[in-house]
Amino acid sequence: MDSLADPPSYVRDFDAWLHQSISGGKLEALLDYRKAARDFKRNHPTEEHFLPLFVPLGAAGEDARGKQLHRGIAYGVLSMAAYGWGIELLGHGIGTEEVV
Repeated sequence: MDSLADPPSYVRDFDAWLHQSISGGKLEALLDYRKAARDFKRNHPTEEHFLPLFVPLGAAGEDARGKQLHRGIAYGVLSMAAYGWGIELLGHGIGTEEVV
């Protein structure tokens, strides 16, 4: 069941931290994720699913703010959040609507 109301607090808190950090352009917090994100290890016991985030983040350049493209929780604990940078420039309407 996909629901943002059902996950444990450590999942919701990490998902909220990630969203605030990306959309707020908080590069230092993102780079120091092991300390800045409460319960990082609990959400990501190994980092191979988190580290790819830094590829588009780095390509976006300094002071870039990401936009959430998708939000959801699978299996009660697996965030399916997706983010993009510079998507306003694509001209295809991607990222122009609010995520609910």
